[in-house]
Amino acid sequence: MSSISILGIHLSRFNEEIVLWSSPQFNYIKLGEQFFTGSSIMPQKKNPDVAELIRGGTARYIGNLSGILSLLKNLPLSYNRDMQEDKRFVFDSLDHCLKSLEIFSSLVDSIVANTKKMREDCNLGQITATELADYLVTKNIPFRRAHNIVAKIVSYAEKENRQIFELSLKELKKKSKSIEDDVKNYLSPESAVKAKSSIGGTAPNQVSFQIKRAKKLLKSRKGNG
Repeated sequence: MSSISILGIHLSRFNEEIVLWSSPQFNYIKLGEQFFTGSSIMPQKKNPDVAELIRGGTARYIGNLSGILSLLKNLPLSYNRDMQEDKRFVFDSLDHCLKSLEIFSSLVDSIVANTKKMREDCNLGQITATELADYLVTKNIPFRRAHNIVAKIVSYAEKENRQIFELSLKELKKKSKSIEDDVKNYLSPESAVKAKSSIGGTAPNQVSFQIKRAKKLLKSRKGNG
């Protein structure tokens, strides 16, 4: 029951991301039409009902776990007839979870990423500011001071209506003489993604490794099942 509840939390959060990413405000992904329903009021609106129902349904697992814990909390360490009440909690969570996972698998298979929109949004929010601070640390500048320098660079860039990776080397050096030509290896969104190459990081080689690892793990578990 505990494992199902924890799985449900992850499943709920994943579906929350899907609801957000498929909304017009984000428009990062498209789902198969079979996973939407129309609005009863607005003809143009499509609701990601399947993701919402999976997200909402996971509350049952937490409720059932709470129910079975409440059932057991006052029992002595032996079998008591009270425990015949545990079946409905267990079976309800297990049956619902298995069905949700099956539907969720089909939902994920239908996802088409809008990489163009994702890339466009990388030009918002000065997203590589931390990378610039990390760069300054490699130049033997304490992080607190680097943080202050980057804050000034960000302020300047926003006044110019530009991103920090769009600033010239000359403009950057006005804020810190420690900035050199190699800063370009840190400032672009692509460079920032590739730089996170530790285990579980965002670098493409790490993402590929984690995907292969997950597939291998699933295959081994199916073989043992």
